[in-house]
Amino acid sequence: MDKLYDVKAVGPNDVWAVGEYWDRNGAQLATILHWDGASWTVVPNSCSPLFGITVINASDIWAVGYASCHYDGTTWTSIPIPASGGANTLNDVSAVASNDVWAVGDTTVCDGFGCYSSAYAIHWNGTQWINLSPTGGVLSGVEALAANNVYAVGTKSLGTVVLRWNGKSWRSVPSPDPEKGGALNEITSTPGKLWSVGYFLNNGNDSQTLVVDTPSATQGTVTGNVGVSGATVSWFGAVTGSTTTDSFGNYAAAGLPAGSYTLVATSGDCTPGVTTVQIVAGKTVRKDFSINCGQ
Repeated sequence: MDKLYDVKAVGPNDVWAVGEYWDRNGAQLATILHWDGASWTVVPNSCSPLFGITVINASDIWAVGYASCHYDGTTWTSIPIPASGGANTLNDVSAVASNDVWAVGDTTVCDGFGCYSSAYAIHWNGTQWINLSPTGGVLSGVEALAANNVYAVGTKSLGTVVLRWNGKSWRSVPSPDPEKGGALNEITSTPGKLWSVGYFLNNGNDSQTLVVDTPSATQGTVTGNVGVSGATVSWFGAVTGSTTTDSFGNYAAAGLPAGSYTLVATSGDCTPGVTTVQIVAGKTVRKDFSINCGQ
């Protein structure tokens, strides 16, 4: 069984596609195909399964999956990636230059209570991969525009995630997160704009397609903590809506038109928490407030 996941072109007669296949012994291996303008050819390699590829030039190509693999114009060579304490999967890769390559995915750790995934992001500096993972969520797509301007997208328990690397750290970027949230799977750029695609869950728990452009010039995000898991946080302003806090009491509301909002947090017979917040376009604002459930 063969599967292909990504494709990139150097030119009309130089196209690469990557994926995975299972041999007769059940081993999971990498598939790399090359188009020379006349036919596709299976290219020998020593890589693990691959899910993303980026082209810098004809002799500088990166592909990623359970590890990374580099093409130097002649040979594909497996390149180790940093350990993270779990099983790493890289879903996408993007490059600014030979010494400025980014790959993103997730790290999964399993214990006696289950398996947990977190974001995994690494940077190739021309010599080695460096772990520069953000906290929270998992990542599916990355678009590197400059050394200090890299965007990554994905999901977390509260909904879609858009992050930006500013040269020093990752920062959250507001993105619309309709109804019950969802995931962003890929991101690409056009002059002056970024586009990302994925899905969201509507109030009937049905999956619907989602296309967003970012960063938003008119919308912002508010995140925070109300101290109670499973609480309902509602907002009232230019738009109204609600969300449910996670097991730690965290909430997030994205895609809110800029302006003033009232936030109300409720849970059972507890005394509701009420606060106000000013949403700023293109920014994420943090607002913690409390529900009083007594002793």
